[in-house]
Amino acid sequence: MKQSLKEEGIQFKGDMLLQKTPDDASLLIEKKSMPLSELLIPFMKLSNNGHAELLVKEMGKVKKKEGSWEAGLEVMNDFLEEVGLDSEEMRLRDGSGISHVSLIKPNQLSDYLYRIQTKNWFEEFHYSLPIAGDADRFEGGTLRYRMRDTAAEQVVHAKTGSLTGVSSLSGYVDNSLVFSIMLNQYVEEDDIKDIEDEVAVVLASYAEEKQ
Repeated sequence: MKQSLKEEGIQFKGDMLLQKTPDDASLLIEKKSMPLSELLIPFMKLSNNGHAELLVKEMGKVKKKEGSWEAGLEVMNDFLEEVGLDSEEMRLRDGSGISHVSLIKPNQLSDYLYRIQTKNWFEEFHYSLPIAGDADRFEGGTLRYRMRDTAAEQVVHAKTGSLTGVSSLSGYVDNSLVFSIMLNQYVEEDDIKDIEDEVAVVLASYAEEKQ
């Protein structure tokens, strides 16, 4: 606030205190973000970790009246229990998944992806996933250069994830198959994503044969 005033040439004297907004305060201006259904596109397609962390805090604010990671993670665990997963078998420490402390099994994630297909928001979630081989940045996202000219192109909708020594790919083959691939504790990184792509192509070929 003080910096913004300074940038506009407004002098500020005295100390600035952070306190609860008085009930009789007058609203000068407000700016609202795009709706979540639209925010999901840059968040998921481009794998924006900052969005993930902010959304976790926002969930804590809305559900627990506290905009913190701790409160937000409580909301996440509550929702996992609601859809039928055992949060005691997981360890979640952040919203983006970049913490090396977080632990989740591939079958838990694929089970989650299967269970949420009945949710009324599933269509927006499914659309937010990167699409294999789609050159459009806001369609293909982090998969726009992968699995081109294969059975998986335009068929696999999946979220990527990577850290040092960790790589993952989880999502759907059309609406017929759910999968989750997690590779970790590897040294050589050259062929890791190729392995993920090969598995996804096999699944896509299988789904095509079954149609």
